[in-house]
Amino acid sequence: MKIEINEYGNLLLERAGKMKEVYCPYALGIDGDVNGWDTHCGDWCALFGELKYINIATSGKGETITGYELPLCKKSIVVFKDSFTDKRKTND
Repeated sequence: MKIEINEYGNLLLERAGKMKEVYCPYALGIDGDVNGWDTHCGDWCALFGELKYINIATSGKGETITGYELPLCKKSIVVFKDSFTDKRKTND
């Protein structure tokens, strides 16, 4: 699996070989009903955690395998280092 945070801070996941936008199933619509199909999962949300660089495992050769953990509202996503892309602009 690959994950990407695009230039707008929205989360995309690889599904069936294509990067697909993730929508929030918990966002409230105008009428107060849960209606997240038009609200992107992204860094605008207070429950979208800070990306953490982590050690995932140790290979049979004793090498450390690294990656990223992205905490979200209901779960965390863990991917290998080369399976993550962050396209957000920095304010340097």
